[in-house]
Amino acid sequence: MIKRPTLTIAITVIFLIGFAPWYLNSNKAPSESIRLPSGPQTESAETLSAKLVDTIEANAENSSTTDTFNAKLAKELIAKYGDKIDHLAVQANLFKVRDYVINKHPEDGHIRFNEIIHLAFPDQAQSIINIIELMSQYTQWLAENYRQLNDMPPLERDGQLWKKRRDIFGDAADVIWAEERELLVQKQRKVQQEIHRLGLANDLSTDEKLYQLTTTLSDTYGDTAQSMVIAPNLIAKVFFGFDSVQQTLESLSPQERQDEINRVRQKLGYSEEQIAQAQKKDEYRNQRWEKGLLYMAERQALVDQFEGKALDSALANLRETHFKKEAYTIEKEEVSGFYRYARPRIYGRN
Repeated sequence: MIKRPTLTIAITVIFLIGFAPWYLNSNKAPSESIRLPSGPQTESAETLSAKLVDTIEANAENSSTTDTFNAKLAKELIAKYGDKIDHLAVQANLFKVRDYVINKHPEDGHIRFNEIIHLAFPDQAQSIINIIELMSQYTQWLAENYRQLNDMPPLERDGQLWKKRRDIFGDAADVIWAEERELLVQKQRKVQQEIHRLGLANDLSTDEKLYQLTTTLSDTYGDTAQSMVIAPNLIAKVFFGFDSVQQTLESLSPQERQDEINRVRQKLGYSEEQIAQAQKKDEYRNQRWEKGLLYMAERQALVDQFEGKALDSALANLRETHFKKEAYTIEKEEVSGFYRYARPRIYGRN
């Protein structure tokens, strides 16, 4: 059985972005966990860093009031962040450092952290402290709303996350999470390309297409820190939407087709009860389609035979015969130009 893949986003059915910041589950000290955006250091930035380190060391040696822990960590931050501290995303990452300091010195951790930031980055200290306070608000909101967010459909959850980010950070949210958004776009593009390829892959068996789809999703999203689980029924919707899969299903007898659909669901991790419930829905859809296709054939015969008010009256009677209470809805759909039984039949989905 193919294991239920663990994914993160939201393809439109599938792709979703960052739910909990990476630092929430990290126990590493800053020296182990901080990763910075890539980019060359300039000579001026290196000179500035060296001067700051010299100043901190001098203060630590000559003043009894300078805490060696603060001085050491300030030096470490300068070495790691260098000329990148002006970036809002880098400043926001110092949230993890604040947690580290507070855990190390619970009695005065907040004060120590502010002193460390002023030691390391005096020109940016207020900006850093402000943005970390906002990060504290955001992570508290995440913790308080975790269950509710986790129960939302991926796109709705993504929208709520970004709404809250912009409520708290304003335009800075796009800067802070820019790397995350770009990563999502790359993942979406990769999966969309694979879905397009598999949709046309008539040379592959059903099992091979299913395996390649779940593998692609798992490889693309499964190992990210901000992952979410995509339910098997969502993967099934994508899989049954492949033209190549539909061609295979259409070539089978009704019973063989249902058996194959059930087999795919079983491979995706459906329980026996879920498979049985899904089959009942399939059987109901089959009845609807049989009635709908019969209606469309009889409708066309009336269109060929009548026109004007006579046609309108004949179609009204036909809709009433086939659809009873739904006749009014079917009529409104047709007035708008939509014919539900003229659209493609997608076995396993509609």
